[in-house]
Amino acid sequence: NSSIGAPKWFSGAHMAAVLELLVDAANNNVMDSIPSIWTLFLDKQVVQARESALLVFEKDLTTKVQVFPPLNTYQLQAAQREVTEAARRMFHDVLFDTSSAATVAAELELNNNIQVVLGRIEAENSKRILEHCSKIAKEAENKFKSVVNEISLPQAEKALQESLQQKANQALAKLKDNLVEYSDASERVMAGVEEHLGLLMKECITLNRDKVTVILDRAVSAASDSFAEETHSVLDGGGMSSASLNRVLTQARSGGMKAFENIALPVYGETTYDAYLALAGSQLDSQQKKLQ
Repeated sequence: NSSIGAPKWFSGAHMAAVLELLVDAANNNVMDSIPSIWTLFLDKQVVQARESALLVFEKDLTTKVQVFPPLNTYQLQAAQREVTEAARRMFHDVLFDTSSAATVAAELELNNNIQVVLGRIEAENSKRILEHCSKIAKEAENKFKSVVNEISLPQAEKALQESLQQKANQALAKLKDNLVEYSDASERVMAGVEEHLGLLMKECITLNRDKVTVILDRAVSAASDSFAEETHSVLDGGGMSSASLNRVLTQARSGGMKAFENIALPVYGETTYDAYLALAGSQLDSQQKKLQ
């Protein structure tokens, strides 16, 4: 009887449900109540269909996103469309009456439930994406740190800065390629890595400056010691003509500056080199004046 919502076609599941309803009605001597029982049956079936479809949607989508590497936004959207369509087909396929008000209301509720579940799964997937990107970023940072640690110091600062910047640019470019699938998370991760690489570069340059300073200090001392050694005879010897004294002092000063350059040569070109060169010269001038 089409008035009680009978479908135009019957599947095996439909037929089994009808037979079960009829057998229960006969066993309970309520055959006259079949129309009302049928209505209750349809309402119950709609609820069960909605709940089953939602469970299948959540299970299937969860299975699809539990992969490594995690799905990107486009892949997740494609999986969501596929699973949603399957859940809706499942919802309709088990119903006797797909056009009833109860069915329409249940389908609307199913769609709302799907959006809630989807929001939660999207949030979980976003977290997995961020964790994945952060892991790749950490590996890139550690690799760059290893490269920096292998750099031989000291060296000219300008050359060091250029070398470090080139290596940092290469590391960032490779990282960007590795994160290209995850545009929603890569920008934030890239910014953090760029900042961290900048700090590693600054640490390396500061260490280089410290080493340069040690060398230049030693070079100044070497210049002074060389001058003192070359003029030792002037202090211990007898009188010396002015011309001879000036010749000895000039030669000693030249030797002192040579001693400075021999030690300071590895860091020649540093912004501090000229200052220390002037310091060495000034110190030698002072020593020279004492002997004149």
